[in-house]
Amino acid sequence: HERLDAFNKELVMDIQLSGTVILATSRIQNRLYIRMCIMSHRTTFHDLDLFMEILSDFYQKKTKNFSTDEK
Repeated sequence: HERLDAFNKELVMDIQLSGTVILATSRIQNRLYIRMCIMSHRTTFHDLDLFMEILSDFYQKKTKNFSTDEK
């Protein structure tokens, strides 16, 4: 579980540093989860789709680097 928690923590930091989305993490039963909080009443489904796209893109880049780092 430690490697997955570290992966998620780094993923959140990478996304935050990009300046596109602000995320946080929460620890529930000693596991690290990615958390998104919607604060604006102007948030649209397009915004949520964009968030999922950004998260997916960063995840795919990170897993590609992660798998090459393991070799």
